[in-house]
Amino acid sequence: MTAQTIQYVTLDELKNELGIPVDFVGEDERLTNNIYQASAMVKNYLGNKSAYMAALDIDDEPELDSNFEPILESWTGEPVTQVRHEVRLATILLIRIMRFDPMSLGKGGYLPDAVAAILYPLRDPQLK
Repeated sequence: MTAQTIQYVTLDELKNELGIPVDFVGEDERLTNNIYQASAMVKNYLGNKSAYMAALDIDDEPELDSNFEPILESWTGEPVTQVRHEVRLATILLIRIMRFDPMSLGKGGYLPDAVAAILYPLRDPQLK
């Protein structure tokens, strides 16, 4: 999946969160670009950690492989595509900030504190 195609929130979900009627198409292109940009920023922050929920067993517990890592595919072998709730929330919040408080972006290339606080427990820091 390339950065241009990552979408951690759908256009309809975003419109609903922003109070924009779903049938209003005047800002669809701009909002879609915001989704791609924010999703890529979130993915970059997470590093190697997945933004998707692990497969769950019959008791709603994450299934683990032999290395005790969560399995990111269902029992049918299909990839799990449900975005973690925290990732959805952080993506929507980041888009809200991009739209309504853009001056809080771009400070040293870091995510705004509120967005980073949501994602921090999921993060896989990269050593460079």
